Amino acid sequence: MDHRAQQTQQAEPRTEPDRVQGSAISTPLATSDARLDRVLGGGYPLGTAVLLHGPSFCGKQQLLQGSLRHALRMGWNATLVLHNVGAAEMSQRLSRSDAITLEAEATGRLAYVDAVSPLLGESKGHPGTAYVEDPTDLE
Repeated sequence: MDHRAQQTQQAEPRTEPDRVQGSAISTPLATSDARLDRVLGGGYPLGTAVLLHGPSFCGKQQLLQGSLRHALRMGWNATLVLHNVGAAEMSQRLSRSDAITLEAEATGRLAYVDAVSPLLGESKGHPGTAYVEDPTDLE
């Protein structure tokens, strides 16, 4: 094979699906914003953790909720790590906009890690929630 043919072959995009924990899921998770999906090559890369950072009221929560609803509709599991509202409050917020979140909670496809409720003395009985008693507890 000559050098030019070798360069062309290396430049072609991969066509086989990515592997995520042994499955053949290959579709990135849509962000709920078409422009951002184009920049990210289709959405959030699979098998990654996503941290949304930005100033107040810039749309982080809406972006998260749109992506979460999309993932749950596709049958994927999701875990939200909560640092500013408790699991019960987040569950109420999510269920106001779409009943898919209540269904996912009931079937165990949506879980929470709540680092807020114990610190504020709030109830710790929300189903499918792991509570962090001390922010320095990393176990």
